[in-house]
Amino acid sequence: MAGSAPYRLCHAPLDPGTKIELRLPVLVAEDYLPDVRRRFLLYKRIASAPDDAALTLLEEEMVCCFGPLPPPAKDLLRVTRIELPRHSG
Repeated sequence: MAGSAPYRLCHAPLDPGTKIELRLPVLVAEDYLPDVRRRFLLYKRIASAPDDAALTLLEEEMVCCFGPLPPPAKDLLRVTRIELPRHSG
């Protein structure tokens, strides 16, 4: 129901100053991508992804280049998606 409190809470945009702190590893592990330089560049690309579609393409590229994503990398992309700027309207 679009007017219910839980719906509004779940679909409300995050305040730009909101921080999400989780007690789980969210990273691209060295055993998944050993090259430090490539890992750093990947982090930059993830952090600068403008929207969910860009993250999806990046995720597909990671799987194609390096194999299936380990859980910490999947969690990194999930958290990044949550933190994406939300535009109402």
